[in-house]
Amino acid sequence: MTQQSESTTAKCQVQHLNPDTLSKKPAFTNVVVVSGSVKTVYVGGQDAVDASGTFIGKGDLKLQTEKILQNIQAALAAGGARLEHVIKWNIYVLQGQSLNTGFEVFQRVWGNRPNRLPSLACSWQDWHTLISWQKWMRLL
Repeated sequence: MTQQSESTTAKCQVQHLNPDTLSKKPAFTNVVVVSGSVKTVYVGGQDAVDASGTFIGKGDLKLQTEKILQNIQAALAAGGARLEHVIKWNIYVLQGQSLNTGFEVFQRVWGNRPNRLPSLACSWQDWHTLISWQKWMRLL
């Protein structure tokens, strides 16, 4: 895992993490952990790609959702968090795709925990990407 740390003047520590199991791009960091009086873990938007950047599940929303959730769990673990720590989910689904398909996979992993689950239908240039997820969590 690659890691970069910086201190801030507000007595907190900021760590930029790129777990080995996630695709690495020079333009972004997969996980940022801010520690101080509380710990907050930010996970960048995750798509259905493996560590080498290979796209998984072309044209299959279910497979894409499964891979995204695996990536999210790996990102959370790198930051010392788990799914139950997530306080906000944003799901972006390609216009014309069934949100129910992705939600069924999500419910299998998430269970019956209460949570906000907003969604936004989008139209993207990349027709292979049917779904993308963004999430925030705070650890006290």
